[in-house]
Amino acid sequence: MLLLQEIAKEKENRLRQGLNVVGVSHTVYWCHWVIVGTIINFLQAMVLMVSGYIAQFELWDNCPFSILFFVIFWYGQCMVAWAFFVSTLVTRQDQANQISYSLIMVIIIIQLIFANSDLVAKLFYNDRIQSFAYERITIALFEFIPTYAFSIAFGQIAERASKRFSVNSANWIPGKPFSNELYYKTEVYEVKATNDIIRVPSTHYLMMHILYSMYFAMFCWWYCDHIFASNRGKAYSMFFPFQPSYWRAVFQDFQHNFNKSKGNRKKRVLT
Repeated sequence: MLLLQEIAKEKENRLRQGLNVVGVSHTVYWCHWVIVGTIINFLQAMVLMVSGYIAQFELWDNCPFSILFFVIFWYGQCMVAWAFFVSTLVTRQDQANQISYSLIMVIIIIQLIFANSDLVAKLFYNDRIQSFAYERITIALFEFIPTYAFSIAFGQIAERASKRFSVNSANWIPGKPFSNELYYKTEVYEVKATNDIIRVPSTHYLMMHILYSMYFAMFCWWYCDHIFASNRGKAYSMFFPFQPSYWRAVFQDFQHNFNKSKGNRKKRVLT
């Protein structure tokens, strides 16, 4: 969200157009922001991981570093991609501030609603609910919402690997190791009280939907960056991806930059 505010501030100052005038391409501009966003996301994920190990949380002891870091990092990277997409629609910093605060509130509400992954599985992923077509479509759309998928994926890890209170036994149950096998496993069980068959999606399944959402956000970001004049100084046609002239210009620019960088290399002089 901070990235969205900073990009909107640069737009307000017309820094991007100024860089383009002096020869800095739009690709270089966005590569800079991708690097900045990735570094910030990596640092916040590492701070969270290190803090968990220092505090000796049971979740961090029972879950491998590779799984926990993968879930946290790629969720953050997906949100960075969506922030870049929203930045192509925003032209002023006050708009960015309003959208950022609104998104933060929506994310918090969604995580609070779907924090209990076991309850969500019983409500959404039982065979009785899945028998309705509109329910399947609704759940499939929800799975492409990064916050929803992350809440359930992280909840599955937390409920398995951390100490939790059991309503059935009325006491605290210690956490168990969350292995790579559980990461890919789709759990199927029956609720005896209602005779419902629950098919809980695997953590890997949910994380793949986060990655799909990130790829979709990157496509929307690239597309909207071209069709709105506030981004590049001129608006491309809405059908520019289907125009051969656009791709010819892209490859010609790439070839020109490659030849230019190759020609600037000085030959090594042997004495």
